[in-house]
Amino acid sequence: MLTIAYITARKEPKFYLFARTLAREFRDSRIDMAGVQILVIDACLILMGLWSDRFIFAVHPPKPTPWQGPHRLTTKDYFAASNARNTALALARGTHVAFVDDLSVLNRGWLARHLAAMAAGTVLAGTTSKVHGLSADENGNVAYASEHPAGRDSRLKIWPNGSVCNGGSLFGGTFSVPLDLALKVNGFDEICDSIGGEDYDFGTRLERAGGRIVFDPSCGTLEDEDAHHTDDIKVRLDKPWPSADGPYSSNRLLNLLLRDMGRYLPLGNNFDLAKVRETVLAGGQFPPVEPGMKHWVDGQPLSEM
Repeated sequence: MLTIAYITARKEPKFYLFARTLAREFRDSRIDMAGVQILVIDACLILMGLWSDRFIFAVHPPKPTPWQGPHRLTTKDYFAASNARNTALALARGTHVAFVDDLSVLNRGWLARHLAAMAAGTVLAGTTSKVHGLSADENGNVAYASEHPAGRDSRLKIWPNGSVCNGGSLFGGTFSVPLDLALKVNGFDEICDSIGGEDYDFGTRLERAGGRIVFDPSCGTLEDEDAHHTDDIKVRLDKPWPSADGPYSSNRLLNLLLRDMGRYLPLGNNFDLAKVRETVLAGGQFPPVEPGMKHWVDGQPLSEM
């Protein structure tokens, strides 16, 4: 089974763009929908209770995190993509998990390429390019998209015809991964929440754990660049880090990743994702947020942030 995980933290994620183009993908590939699990991880719960006559999907909030939502310790909601994606991995029933960001339409062939990656047991790095004025009609055809040159996927210049690539070239817009490999590396590193960089960190650790990563230009999405700047609750905070590692905490994380070439486990996950998955699929609860947490960068209490 393939699990498709749609991740959003917006009040207007334009889910209909995804829904129309995924329904087209099912029609084009003639895939039995019963063999695909569709998860929506929705931090705003805007899509809770929404239904579609195109396919069946389930909406879940992200698991408890100190960075956003009802369990947060911070004074406002921060970017927490690692936590949301780990939620999807914990709820996945498929052997392969394909991720897609909100505000996206699926290019033709998206589903078939992820199914091929599932059959091959490879990590698929799909393309993501941002455009202006994105829309799709009821049949899942892109009705309008104005080119945004600065938003074109930079990897297309390096591998225009696709190639086996390094883990650092795994971008978060759309990709897929064997579930057992994702669990082997204990998921996305939640030390990246509030900062970013979780996608190339995850890809690098997948590669170190034995994953074969393929950049596939025939599998991609288009994202609405305009909507990225109109409704975004994901505040990012990259604190200063004045040292030889670089000027910011993101530089520190990158250097920690590059220095230890044998490390494939995350730095910030105080849980075993495989065991968490067993618990929640059996009807149990996600682990609660630890009270009184402090920021790893400078020891500042999260309650002050």
